[in-house]
Amino acid sequence: MGGSGQSHKKVDESRSKILHLYYTNRTVLFLFCALNELFFIALYLLSFSSPLLSPSLLVSADPANPSSTINAATPSQPINPAHPKPSLLFTNPWSAGAMEMARANKMDSTVPWILAGISVVPMLGKQAINVIQLIKASKWLGEGDVAARRKAGITAGVKKNR
Repeated sequence: MGGSGQSHKKVDESRSKILHLYYTNRTVLFLFCALNELFFIALYLLSFSSPLLSPSLLVSADPANPSSTINAATPSQPINPAHPKPSLLFTNPWSAGAMEMARANKMDSTVPWILAGISVVPMLGKQAINVIQLIKASKWLGEGDVAARRKAGITAGVKKNR
């Protein structure tokens, strides 16, 4: 709508005060973007370390008896996913899969939970800004389309016969 030489970041304050602040204040833009990314990095780390988000990380009460796990494995799940037989996943205990499994089962989830807690509100704010941006851009495109149709002499609901 702004032309080829104009950035989408040039938002007039009359269109949206939130988007204007977001795009004109570099500190606000940086914090929202950085904390948004930090939240998703924390979720990624939690997927490897938190039994709350990944129940398969719960440790067996008795490694000799996989069905007696804390996460109560069902008969349709005969092996605890946190402790599958190594032969099922990889043939070499020094393989990348073995190392990843060892790392995942030993990572403490405290720091990722703290990072997620710190960044969840800015992440939600960034998602709200994304929705506002979508709505405002859609309205602006609609206004531009209506103006272009008026300029071309096209009216809504009337077809010209040729």
